[in-house]
Amino acid sequence: MVKLKKLGVFVLLVMCTACPEDRPLDGSMTIVNNSNENIISLGRMESMGDIESITNPKPWGQNPEQYLIPSGKKECELFSANSVQQSLERGWRKYYLFNYDSVATIPWSRRRDERIILKEVTFHSWEEMEACNFTITYPY
Repeated sequence: MVKLKKLGVFVLLVMCTACPEDRPLDGSMTIVNNSNENIISLGRMESMGDIESITNPKPWGQNPEQYLIPSGKKECELFSANSVQQSLERGWRKYYLFNYDSVATIPWSRRRDERIILKEVTFHSWEEMEACNFTITYPY
């Protein structure tokens, strides 16, 4: 019976660790809001296209408040380091910061087409992300 339990634990362990699709959230990008306004972030990997390719009028989904970074605060976006590194090998990773109030008042198509963006940061390599200590500061 003990051998059967050990075998079951072993099989379960192998099943849990052998799934290549499972990518742990083992990295993060910190966005620091040093401004007097509330901001909202939007991250894009090269496979998702640049901001011009976003046609969804609600790129933050139904609840943009979950991406809100209040004045004087910071937020961390968790990511899979492996996935981000693979994306960087193929192209880039971008972060866009917007005025939070404008998200509610200006249609997405206008913000996109006129590039009504507070800040755009593009990383072309993992080393660039490391160099800024995985931190984006607005407005600097």
